[in-house]
Amino acid sequence: MYHRRSVHLLAAVLLPAMLMACGSSDEQDPTAADTTVTAVVDTTTVPVATVPDTTAPDTTVPDTTVPDTTVPDTTADGAVREINSKGILTEGRTYTSGTLALGTEFTFTANAEARYATNLPGFFGVSTQASGNETLFYITDLSTATVFKNPFEDYAAIGRDNVQLFGATEPIPGDYLEYFQQLPGVTTGEIVETTVSGLPARSMTFTIGSNEGGHAIPPDTEPLLLTFFSPSGITYTYRPGDSGTLYLFELAGKPTLAEVTSYAGADEFFAGFTLSS
Repeated sequence: MYHRRSVHLLAAVLLPAMLMACGSSDEQDPTAADTTVTAVVDTTTVPVATVPDTTAPDTTVPDTTVPDTTVPDTTADGAVREINSKGILTEGRTYTSGTLALGTEFTFTANAEARYATNLPGFFGVSTQASGNETLFYITDLSTATVFKNPFEDYAAIGRDNVQLFGATEPIPGDYLEYFQQLPGVTTGEIVETTVSGLPARSMTFTIGSNEGGHAIPPDTEPLLLTFFSPSGITYTYRPGDSGTLYLFELAGKPTLAEVTSYAGADEFFAGFTLSS
């Protein structure tokens, strides 16, 4: 499943501000010390008459609403809809990614399980839940991605700190499939030659182990295996028992990774996935 880091950062910024707003009050503490300053008037000079300020105070309340970027699908029947950032999918409708995620457009048809899509620079994912849980499919540009030095790093402890997060990752050490094979507790099949939308590719099946020594990302309670981190803010993780197939290929001269998970509907979704070129 994937975690979008900006969501965690948004909570970290907004929550303290909300708490401060909730804790404010116009009532004064009767026990507080009197800090009123008494002016000393110079009676040897003629005081200048002051015109009181009758300007009405600005009572405009600033709009602090966080916009909901999950856009419902209102495209007319039969039309191809482009996914921008995040969208709710409609079963049976055909969509296009545009060029945001990979620089190359691709299309797909949403099935019953494909409910939400996330489209970011370098990453496109489809899941059954808006949070990214129960991911059916993702495709990502590996040319700018990094991997965690310790796949059992406590992401909840470092995910909001740029220095710690970037210090905990490193460039992908060689071939991604071979890197994935040596992750602790992971069982993989043989790497085989195949194609993705007509492009030559290599694929490998996998099953995640118990993740002993891993940490959960609240509110989840299961220990997670951390793999890659994308500059768009995506951290990809696995729960114990997760399984699927990885596909590694080149797209526009860049190493590109796709995954089809074992969740119901994932194979059907992948069958309708088509790269433009």
